[in-house]
Amino acid sequence: MTKETIRVYDPRKEIQVTIGWAKDGVFHHRVKPEHFCNKHQAFGLQYKAIDVLRDKGVTRVLIHHWLGHILSSDLADWAGPKAIVDDLGNGKQRFLPIKWMEDSRMKDQPELFPL
Repeated sequence: MTKETIRVYDPRKEIQVTIGWAKDGVFHHRVKPEHFCNKHQAFGLQYKAIDVLRDKGVTRVLIHHWLGHILSSDLADWAGPKAIVDDLGNGKQRFLPIKWMEDSRMKDQPELFPL
């Protein structure tokens, strides 16, 4: 399967925006520090993006963190009870708290997460 750019309508900008890309059932989304939602301790996706991703056959979401690690989650988590639906001024979004995501640092650098 080839890499496919994923675009959704951004109600604040009133245009279609690129939110990432999908390949082999995995959605890749790059984030910057300002994309982190402190209120929910989460990253968000436009509300309608979940349906678009599902239609593209996506089952996994990888958040490419600005510090280089990757946060991984199931697409089902973004649509289920773990997600928080909110509109913080950029249109309705689904936020998935980072506590529900697997962090690549946990595998690569376990010393960062002492028990």
